[in-house]
Amino acid sequence: MGSHESPGAELSNATHQGGWVVIVAAIGLAILLVCLAIRVYVRSSTSVVAGAPDYVFAIASLFAIAHSGLVFWEVSRGLGTAIRLVSPANVQTLQKAFFASNVLYLVAVYLAKCCFCLVYLALTPAPGHNRATYSVLGFATAWVFASILAIGVDCELNPPWSDLASHCTDLFVRWQIITAFDIIIEIALLGLAIYLVSGLQTPLTRKIAVTIVFGVRIIVILPAVFRLHELNHQIRSPDPTFTAAPTVIWATVEVYCSVIACISYSFKTFSTAVSTNYGGVGIQAEVYDMANNRTRQGSALDGERRSSVATGASGHVLISDESPQSSDPERLQASSKKPG
Repeated sequence: MGSHESPGAELSNATHQGGWVVIVAAIGLAILLVCLAIRVYVRSSTSVVAGAPDYVFAIASLFAIAHSGLVFWEVSRGLGTAIRLVSPANVQTLQKAFFASNVLYLVAVYLAKCCFCLVYLALTPAPGHNRATYSVLGFATAWVFASILAIGVDCELNPPWSDLASHCTDLFVRWQIITAFDIIIEIALLGLAIYLVSGLQTPLTRKIAVTIVFGVRIIVILPAVFRLHELNHQIRSPDPTFTAAPTVIWATVEVYCSVIACISYSFKTFSTAVSTNYGGVGIQAEVYDMANNRTRQGSALDGERRSSVATGASGHVLISDESPQSSDPERLQASSKKPG
């Protein structure tokens, strides 16, 4: 290894590929900031108090931004640069920073999952669906703590970084297990979406629209798999500072896809298909007793479009619409009804 400092990031050549890391992180950061602005606008335009999913989404965004910030700093210290061009001090610094970025990656992805679980909990009072959601949330919480311990205990922080595979022989196995459970949780979240719409008394096209918007986050499985593939090369490589670049790129893609998917339902495609009490819409609640007599009706935000969402412990959800007077997708009313 050379003793001189690494040069600035170049887009790509035989000894530098940190430029691609910077580009991907910058694009993801820009898209996230736009989505944050959209979410703030949606909330402010409907005068609805932010709920728990909003706060978790904001925290997840902060972790995603912190992850990118650390990635930018790593590139300035030699990430994506051939190890012979990076000073020994910077190599040790990068090893610690890479572990820290992995922790931020895991926490950001976990918080994105939590955000979706909280959205589901806000959508329906159905006990069965809520129990399933809490189960997924609990499993995800156990997963993130176990994952951080798995990569931190006697593994990623052990020097030298250039010979990581020899003194941490099961590191890739650990990441395989972490990624496998990550994928299982994503599939479970998709299952919750299907469970949510399974009782909808509404046209099939509307069910599909709702399922697609909630299920769009399933695409995060792809960058997770690609990251794992690149990580295998990095662990076995004698030049980890150079080969770490693709691993970081796919981790960044997964982080931003996961976090941005938290507010996918806020866009018009979803809002015109179903209205909820989350996403800046009002609630028009009608409560029925066992004889199917209405016992209470709550007020909602004024809106030009009405949809009713009926959800109860016994199962079905009913959506009905009146002709909208405005194209604003967030100015909706939702009503929930417990069937007799």
